[in-house]
Amino acid sequence: MDQNSKGQVYKRTLVCEFSGKYKSKKMAEVALKETQQNTKTKKLNCPWHINLSFPDQATQIGVTTFINQHNHILVPKTQEFATKYRLFTDEALNEISLMTKHGNLTLTVQKNLLKA
Repeated sequence: MDQNSKGQVYKRTLVCEFSGKYKSKKMAEVALKETQQNTKTKKLNCPWHINLSFPDQATQIGVTTFINQHNHILVPKTQEFATKYRLFTDEALNEISLMTKHGNLTLTVQKNLLKA
């Protein structure tokens, strides 16, 4: 997101949640078999992206680049399964309900209890 001197956004890029490449945070020396950790990533280097611009003299937002191609299967129920849309388990919801209705606990206290 780029902003002009007035603080108005004039350029924005939107990318697929699967864009980019996974970058290991391990140092080369530490990558020994004994210390190797297998991780999962959703970074698939997906090329889908769109660049939008709204210059000062423009009257509408313009599309400067649009690559409408994914290198993975699109999931129609993203909101149901995507990481950022995950929900509390029923057990956690029951605990929150009990703490709220019967415990007279503030949200901060409930959050600290749930973390523990």
